[in-house]
Amino acid sequence: RPVVFSSGSWLGYFQDTAFGIWNWAVVTLWKGPFYMKPLPLLLFCFGILPFLFFQGGPWEDRLFNEQYLLRMPEQLLILHQLRVAHEVFGRKLSPAAQADLDAFWKWKNS
Repeated sequence: RPVVFSSGSWLGYFQDTAFGIWNWAVVTLWKGPFYMKPLPLLLFCFGILPFLFFQGGPWEDRLFNEQYLLRMPEQLLILHQLRVAHEVFGRKLSPAAQADLDAFWKWKNS
């Protein structure tokens, strides 16, 4: 079953808009007049293509990582992520997670 949201919701509105733009671009490329064919290509090249090559700066990576590491349950994080969450972002770890982390570093440094 496809995921299509109600047109009355904000998510459905943006989904309908995206479908509409996509349909307009494809129809214009295949059936549109010759002078209109470059317009969807320009829209793709200047509107969408830059985001495919966009590499976020360190502040964006840090913001995403901070939110991710502070909100995910401890059971879903690997030891390295727990260490970064604790040491860099100040996350309080449960005694079991802290014991696992200490045991790992004791083993690694021996």
